[in-house]
Amino acid sequence: MSTQNPKKNWLLLLLSIPFSLIGLGFLFISIIPILYEGVVMLNWQPVQAKVLHVELNSYQNGDSGTTYLASGRYKYTVDGISYQANRLGITSGHDDVGGWQRRMSGTMKEIKKRDLSLRVYYNPDNPANAIVDPSPRWKLIGFNMIFVLVFGGLGFWICYWVIENNKKFIDTSKIPDAKNKPWLTHADWASPTVYSEAKFTLYIAWGATIFWWLLTSPALIAIPSELSKGNVAILSVLLFAVGGVGLLVWAIKATKKWNAIGRTPLTLDPYPGSIGGQVAGSIETNIRYESGLKFPVTLSSIYSYSSGSGKNRTTHERVNWHESGYANITAGTKGTSVQFCFDVPEGLPESELKGSRYNFWRLTMSADGVSTVAGIKTSFERQFLIPVFKTAVQSQFVRANSTAHSQAVIDRETELVQVFEIEETRNGINLTFPLWREKNANLSYFAFGSLFTGAGLFASWLGAPLFLTAIFVIVGGGIAVGSLYGLLNRLYTTITADRITTYRSLLGLSLSGSDTAVTDIKKLRIHRTGSTTKGKIHKEFFAVRAHLKNGKKIILAETLCGSVAATAMAERIALSAGGLALERTPLTVQQARKERMTRG
Repeated sequence: MSTQNPKKNWLLLLLSIPFSLIGLGFLFISIIPILYEGVVMLNWQPVQAKVLHVELNSYQNGDSGTTYLASGRYKYTVDGISYQANRLGITSGHDDVGGWQRRMSGTMKEIKKRDLSLRVYYNPDNPANAIVDPSPRWKLIGFNMIFVLVFGGLGFWICYWVIENNKKFIDTSKIPDAKNKPWLTHADWASPTVYSEAKFTLYIAWGATIFWWLLTSPALIAIPSELSKGNVAILSVLLFAVGGVGLLVWAIKATKKWNAIGRTPLTLDPYPGSIGGQVAGSIETNIRYESGLKFPVTLSSIYSYSSGSGKNRTTHERVNWHESGYANITAGTKGTSVQFCFDVPEGLPESELKGSRYNFWRLTMSADGVSTVAGIKTSFERQFLIPVFKTAVQSQFVRANSTAHSQAVIDRETELVQVFEIEETRNGINLTFPLWREKNANLSYFAFGSLFTGAGLFASWLGAPLFLTAIFVIVGGGIAVGSLYGLLNRLYTTITADRITTYRSLLGLSLSGSDTAVTDIKKLRIHRTGSTTKGKIHKEFFAVRAHLKNGKKIILAETLCGSVAATAMAERIALSAGGLALERTPLTVQQARKERMTRG
């Protein structure tokens, strides 16, 4: 990680000013005047008029197309006095948004041709002022709002980002040991106290709500006037109002939850979190202390990267390492004190400054059905981005490991029972990994693979190129077949002090097997085989393999959820086999990739 502070990007800040001015210009010069005049003209009175003249002028705008301007003149009488006017709509420029100009000229031409009356609206305070269509042009407003939101939004966002980002960097010249302590160069990491992202979520909720209502309110205001003209289709905007109500409810609930729980600063011990040591800390909450409360907690090392560009740019996350357990709780000074602790293996990446590709560490904690000391029923959810570096330091004050919590042990045992059966024998143990292991995940993969394959075949039927069909069928078919294999294969492993035997079958048909003397085994190793993510729940799966002295490998146990469960299983196998050597720390993603490259 670089320890140099980036320069304050005033050039980027200056770049944001033109974008902001464009957005503000469209808002104050175009949109607000249209809405203001539309409201003022609500009390203008209708009167019948005679069309004197009408024409439609067209303007060529190069490759951008043609725009139009309808113009005309009409005569009307108010209180016996005759007036002439030429204003057709609130706006006066030429455009082709929604076809309003062409419709207006067409309507007036038809009325003039048939010598009919045209309904216009006049100002009762000044009858000389009149207009044909006093209603705001909502499509034009929506079109102009694009510039307000895109240019203005981008400009203000860049401005905000630059100012906030510059606050996070510290002058390294004032830090004596900045080179050896890079976490001190970033404001969010410069203290053992870390704050969650909960308040940012609150800002997002209200920002999305306000944006939605600003976008839809002009159309909602127009409903009465549009209905009076027989435009029943205007009622469709009520669907957008339903979405706005949903956002408002979300924002209100988020606000109530925030007010109930408040800020929950996390104090790290050690500081920073330690690779090769421990990541631990405590959180003081205003949640009423009850001995039976459960706080699931997870710690993840994540690699974030972006792909694509422009509107197709997306951000992806890949889990480097993950562990879960339960926090230990005690009665705190203002409610419940929540403490967590994880052992972190060596070889994992350190925290890095945010960029297009960077590593970061996330701690997630939650609890359902809790009450605050004020008696408010709520739920507790917090995510923290914490600094973690290669310091190999243990916690001084937090002793209880979250993976050893009694509920974590129960959860692992419950999950292991669903994955395999273990039988104690006089000479060792028998392990059976039955059919339908991880059935929910495998069935989901099978459904996805089948749909992917079906999409390829359907595209072929529609005449898609052969190579495109082949890609869909090969990828989708591979996923479907692999998931079926995961569902329908069975693994038997027998471990004694002298020999280890394995046998794998598929629907009762023998696939493979081995019979190995313990003396031919060099060591046991835990391998990470995959992961699944569903919402905020992330699971990692591991296998225990025997590495033989001749270089071959044999799978002894698989589909073990979590490194703690995998380590416990590996220890059990090593003990039953007479004390085989065991690499206790599961391979991280980086280590596994490096090992594959070395073998290649």
